[in-house]
Order: sequence, then C-alpha cells, then structure tokens
Amino acid sequence: MIKILKFFLIISFIIIPMTWLSTFPGEVKILWKNYFVETSIIFLVAIILILSFFFGLLYYSYKVITSYPRTFKLKRD
Repeated sequence: MIKILKFFLIISFIIIPMTWLSTFPGEVKILWKNYFVETSIIFLVAIILILSFFFGLLYYSYKVITSYPRTFKLKRD
C-alpha cells in the first residue's frame, strides 16, 4: 500500500506541473549585457536540466580522473 501511494505521489509531482505549464506556458524575458532573450518557461527549464546534467557529468568525470591514481595504487597492493 505504501509503495502504491509513493508511486502515485511521485507521478503526481511530475504530471501536475507539466499539465499546468502546458496550459499556461508563460514567457521569460531576460536582459543581460544588452542582449535580450525571450523564451517560454518549458524551454528554459529544459535548458537548465540539460546544463545541470552536463556539469554533473563533468564533475563526475573530474572526480574519477583525480581519484584514479589512488584507486590504482590500492588495487595494485
């Protein structure tokens, strides 16, 4: 019963904002260094998610590369 309720809440937290944004897409207007950007909220959220995934991947790659000598030494001993 708890698993079903948890699944329902997760789906609700995903579906409700998506339906609200599709009904009321909204506009975002950004003026940055005399450069004007006008877009929708959905596109802005998509760009933020893509950038956060990209930077997370870069951070993970950096951590793997910097910890490689230590893990190599531990496996060798």
